[in-house]
Amino acid sequence: ASAVFWAKARKGGYKGASPHTKETEDAQSLLALVMESGSVFKGSNGYYMNVAPRKNLPLNSTEFMNFVRRKAQEVTSKILTQDMLKGVVATIIAMNESLETTKVATRCAKLGEASYLFLADKNSTVIKIDKDGYGVCEDPPVKFARGQSAQPLPMPDPAGVIEDFVPFFNFGDDKDMRLMTFAWWIKVLIEPESPTPILLYQGGPGAAKSTAVEHTVM
Repeated sequence: ASAVFWAKARKGGYKGASPHTKETEDAQSLLALVMESGSVFKGSNGYYMNVAPRKNLPLNSTEFMNFVRRKAQEVTSKILTQDMLKGVVATIIAMNESLETTKVATRCAKLGEASYLFLADKNSTVIKIDKDGYGVCEDPPVKFARGQSAQPLPMPDPAGVIEDFVPFFNFGDDKDMRLMTFAWWIKVLIEPESPTPILLYQGGPGAAKSTAVEHTVM
């Protein structure tokens, strides 16, 4: 806290004496500010910091480095070097090596009878799904972190029904059975403990297989 005070004083124009060198003040105050900004936890693939509700950043990610850079502007006008960024991360990890490992999911998780879906949107929205339906979960019991290739999913529409898929796929004559199979396949995707079957589209030329794949990915 002392280093943060003197660093902010210097940035505000103070030019008098201080108990620290400017470099020490910058390094110590930056570390203190970052640590005060969230809680650190340990996952099976590394360390994370919770910086906002449901927003967990891997310490080795570009997003976390940018978070540290923004924090640095509170105490210094200097541009952080890569070595200083690495030093902050290494120090945080060293301070938290004794933590127990916590399970971290990237898209789907299951706890008890409920499943949780991480939308990976700007609000880090998590949807809880159980026998009573689904809804936004403000404080999920599962930790999520955005995967490197994760794209944001749209907010579920409560007015939607499974038949909404029909115009986008060529289900053929056996529409009801194939639609039910497709719906089951989607449900399995958010059951992380279950084996994931491969969805295979079959049909002759012009049967809209490629279009079906595009809509499935979307």
